[in-house]
This record gives sequence, structure tokens and C-alpha cells, in this order.
Amino acid sequence: MSYSKIEKISHLIGELERAFKEFSDEDFDDIKLFEEMDSLFVSILDPSNVSTHPNIAEFLLTNKHRSQFLAHIRYVITHNYSFKGSKNGHEAFVSPNHIQWYDDGVMFLEGKEPFLGFIGLYRNKEARYAIAARDAKDGEELSKPFAYQYHHHR
Repeated sequence: MSYSKIEKISHLIGELERAFKEFSDEDFDDIKLFEEMDSLFVSILDPSNVSTHPNIAEFLLTNKHRSQFLAHIRYVITHNYSFKGSKNGHEAFVSPNHIQWYDDGVMFLEGKEPFLGFIGLYRNKEARYAIAARDAKDGEELSKPFAYQYHHHR
């Protein structure tokens, strides 16, 4: 059976969707998946090609539908996975964070905008929030023990 390109991609996305539904949460803790996802997005729109255009707008125009597709992915993620809540009469968004340093807790972002704000750590039924513990120089690696200091917030 011959598939058009769109039918083939739709079929592969369906297979991926079914596989992800079968995954346990722990199955997603594999650096290979993160690397493959990076490669997938670059295959849709390679940001290294911006420099081959006279300006960013021209790059986006040349790749209008690829850019739109990626923007739609971001839209779906932002609107479905940044959860609006209230605490002490204040509304905020709570979003997952791409950094997860603690096996016994979850790191998240909390702020007025989706996927922005304070870094939070929830563990032992308690939320704590991060503040910068020190300045970093350009290009300096931040490691777990030095990057953030957690303070209890009530």
C-alpha cells in the first residue's frame, strides 16, 4: 500500500502516541528520548539555517509552514500543561520544569505566565521555592549543590 507523505507521518504519529500511552513515567527518564526529541524538532525546522537568510523574518517566511507547525506544538503544550491555580487569593500558573534533580520530588515553575516564574520544588508534601544563591559567569556550569538554595514558603 502506497502512503502519501502526510499519511505516512500521521501513521507514525499515531504509533508514537500509542507507544507513549503504554510508557510508565519512569520510561520517560531516558536521555536518549530527550536527544531524539531534539533531533525531531531540528528536522522540522533547523535553527542553524537562520544565518543563511538576510534576517530572521526572511528565515520564518521561507519556512512559514514549518514555523507554524512548531508554534502550534508550543501552543498545545503551553495551553494544556501550564495549570492555572490560586493560592492565598492570588492566581498563578504552575508548569513542569525541564530540570528534575530530585528523585523524591518534582521541580516546577510558578508564575504569572505559563512556563515562567519561580523554580519550585515539591517533596514531602511541601513546596519550596528557589532563589539564586550566587552569580554565574558567562559559560560557567552550574551544578546541583551550588545552583539554587531552597527556602520554605508558606
